[in-house]
Order: sequence, then structure tokens, then C-alpha cells
Amino acid sequence: MAYSRFGDGSRWYIYWADGPESCADEERLEVLNSEQGTSPVGVTYREAKALASEADLSRFGPASPGDEAILRAAFTEFTADVEAHHASPHRDSSNPSLIEEAEKATQMLRRKSVGLVRRPRNSEIVLEFTDGTRLLVHTRNGDLELSIEGLSDGAA
Repeated sequence: MAYSRFGDGSRWYIYWADGPESCADEERLEVLNSEQGTSPVGVTYREAKALASEADLSRFGPASPGDEAILRAAFTEFTADVEAHHASPHRDSSNPSLIEEAEKATQMLRRKSVGLVRRPRNSEIVLEFTDGTRLLVHTRNGDLELSIEGLSDGAA
């Protein structure tokens, strides 16, 4: 997830990098200042939480008051997103089959681009990817069900 992108007067690209699923403290935010080179500065969730109110942001390069506002907003949004993600009731570690299903779906859909989102019924959503793959999500008897159809890259 990106919190700031280059362009429209912004020299910052700030994004949530992959972190371990099990620990909020190790989730990472990467901060790239286009005027400081091509290597982003990584911060953990805990560091981002402190940086949201810290006076000195010099580790990210020279920053105007506008830049500082962009950085602080990104740190604040990132920490809120991590907290919401790790507190989600959908992260039910007591049900290994749900975790396994989610991990399998993640692998099968990785790097695919959504072409169209449809809502054919109140209890159903269909994501159609640009390669023809479809993810159907619907409820049946109160349970959420996933179905992936038409994989074109050989994944099963």
C-alpha cells in the first residue's frame, strides 16, 4: 500500500513493505526521497509510531514543512493500518484451514491485475483479472466461500 507517490509536486514514495504476518512490531514502511537516491529508508511499525510526532526527521533527507506533513501523515496512516490489520477478527489463527485457504489464494493471485469488479448479488462479489482469472467471493449459510476460476499461468 502506498501512502505517497512521486509526482504532483511530491518527491516522496512511501509504501508498506512486506513484513512478517505474525508480528505488528516488525511490519515495515519504506520511505524513498527522490532527491536522496534510489535506496529507501526502512522503518518498523514501532519506529513509525514514534516518528509521527518526532521533531527530527533528518534521517529522510532535507524536508520542508510540507514534506514533514507528508511524512507524519504517512507514519500515522501506516501505524493505524498495521493496528487494524493485526487486530482484525479475520486473522483467526485458531482455524488453520482458513489460514491455509487464504495463503493458497494469495499465492494463486499474486501479481495479477484486477480488470473488473462485479456485484451480481448482495452476498457475492466477483473480481475479474486482466488475464481472465476470476475470484468469486460469496456467503453460503453464513460462511464466506472463495472460488478461483480460469487460472492462465499454470497454477492450480
